[in-house]
Amino acid sequence: MKTRHLTKKYKNKSSNKNRKTRRRVLKGGVPNSRVSTVNIPSSVRPSSVRPSSAGVFKHKFNFKYFYNELMRTDEIRLPSMIEDNKPMYIKSTTFQHFEPKGAYPNLTGLQMMSYFYGKIKHANYRTKNKIKTIISYFDQYGMSHGIRHTDLRIIEKKTDKRYFERYTKLYKEIYDKLFPRGDNHDYPISLSAISLYFKHHLQTVHEEDDE
Repeated sequence: MKTRHLTKKYKNKSSNKNRKTRRRVLKGGVPNSRVSTVNIPSSVRPSSVRPSSAGVFKHKFNFKYFYNELMRTDEIRLPSMIEDNKPMYIKSTTFQHFEPKGAYPNLTGLQMMSYFYGKIKHANYRTKNKIKTIISYFDQYGMSHGIRHTDLRIIEKKTDKRYFERYTKLYKEIYDKLFPRGDNHDYPISLSAISLYFKHHLQTVHEEDDE
């Protein structure tokens, strides 16, 4: 009698344990003794936060990040990389809210010039040549937007006072670095001007109407 009673009690206990285990599984839980690892194919994994090959700008333009991406890109792929990023680059570095749209560099565009200037000034020979190559492609794809001293009046009319003060201050800093003699008001400051910085002196460029 005692033996049968113990056997029956054990069976009931085992049955209750199995029901609890099944209940946990149905609610989404997994018994500790049956934990397994599932390999998720790369095709269904969440996309990485790194930019796609078609462009380096995922959300907001960052000229320091863009510069590093340009320097990391080999010269064979450099033209296509620059061309792919042209629309976003122009939108981010030129004035878009007044006509002519995209004609003049905005404050971010000036900051980009200043950053390139600092990099090329302190670079070794190899890096300087790479920067010059990058700028030459910018020229080819119409991405070296410039601004003359006389164009500042246009910017002043189209922006608020605080923005214009910051703009003119940075413009003057870049201008003084590129043209220390102060006699090149007819020559626009741009990335192209930075690549010519290493020449002794930039000759004043006159428009045909000025002659």
